[in-house]
Amino acid sequence: MIDKLRDHLDVLFQTLQELGRYQLERQSEAVAQVKTDDSMEDAWAANEVFSEVDIHTEQQLLAFCREEYGDYPVISEEFNAQNQPPADAEYTIVIDPLDGTKPYLEGSDGFGISFGVMQRGRFLFGVNFYPALESLYYAFADTDGVFDQNHQQIPTPTQWASECYLSLGFYDLLREEHRSPEQIQAALGVQVGNYPRSAIYIFKRILQGATFAYMSRGAFLWDIGPSSLLLEKVGCPLLDLHGEKVNFQELATPPFRHPAVVALSAGESSSFLTKLQSILASA
Repeated sequence: MIDKLRDHLDVLFQTLQELGRYQLERQSEAVAQVKTDDSMEDAWAANEVFSEVDIHTEQQLLAFCREEYGDYPVISEEFNAQNQPPADAEYTIVIDPLDGTKPYLEGSDGFGISFGVMQRGRFLFGVNFYPALESLYYAFADTDGVFDQNHQQIPTPTQWASECYLSLGFYDLLREEHRSPEQIQAALGVQVGNYPRSAIYIFKRILQGATFAYMSRGAFLWDIGPSSLLLEKVGCPLLDLHGEKVNFQELATPPFRHPAVVALSAGESSSFLTKLQSILASA
């Protein structure tokens, strides 16, 4: 499958770009819908919303996968988020049709489409496309570096800006004993932001060296899987809170969710995780 994907890479990119144009055209009129039985207010706060644009994008990507790659199983956010791939599946396609639905519905540019191919828990290919930013990044496991839509390798950061972002769930985890944002920031020793536009947007900042780290509580496979290969290629692997690389094979079955992950420079991971563990231990 990887050889076919590599040989037809521009076909995939063209499909992502067409869907990106569709997302931009529909952005001003897309309407939030609720995934759960909660009220719209509660679902919005919990990031449990979607739109018809998410659904259409996923339908088109699933049809593309069937036509281009055959019957390989697909894990994606909306339609088959409860389906378990066959136990003997060698390759699994992982899709997030619209990462950052909330910022998308708010009119922000901080959203994107991610697509990856996983072989028994190891990502062999990943691509992130940012329609509003007109940028695309991809990587293969057997090739050094990360590349853009023109197949040019992007510069690998030699250092990262001293700021990190927390998902809403991770921010709440750190604040369980009423720690203020200022206390968290002082304990970690870096500038801290929360409520990021989306994980995929923060991953772009990490690839560019503009953000030091991203922490997420309850991240889904489609949120982090395809991006994980890009991050690894620039020296910022996705880790659990014990400093071990995320085991994606464990996320390949429902609910496809990891308790807590951290993306940060491998050279800084030990000291940073020690500070983070200290905060969590006192919470």
